[in-house]
Amino acid sequence: MDKLLVQMFNSIFMPQKSSNKIKKSFYIPLIIIFIYLISPKVLYGLDFIYFVLLFTYLSNGLRYIFSKNHISYLLLAASMPLIFGVFSDISFLIAALWSLGLKSFYELKHENYYSFIMGFTFDILIIWWYL
Repeated sequence: MDKLLVQMFNSIFMPQKSSNKIKKSFYIPLIIIFIYLISPKVLYGLDFIYFVLLFTYLSNGLRYIFSKNHISYLLLAASMPLIFGVFSDISFLIAALWSLGLKSFYELKHENYYSFIMGFTFDILIIWWYL
């Protein structure tokens, strides 16, 4: 559990120290959904849950298909800034763009250009759908 908390912190504040070896990063989107469910914003509907599932797991699967260096757990950890999206719509937009920037950073750092193009396009479409 302590490695998961360190991974969550690193993915938000120190992305260069994040690791792809922490398999518990798979649970980060589920933690975000749980925090959303206990927040007062859940009254607005379940669109945020659909967004998190599409933005994390489906986007990560698409990026995994087109990548040559498989960094799937690192990309799931890159969704951690979405935790700030439960506060307001503006904080959600900032968090989604921050997460998109982290995913792009990891993809370009590992030279997964096709994966970057496909994933970035898909993520922009998902953000546009949600807004």
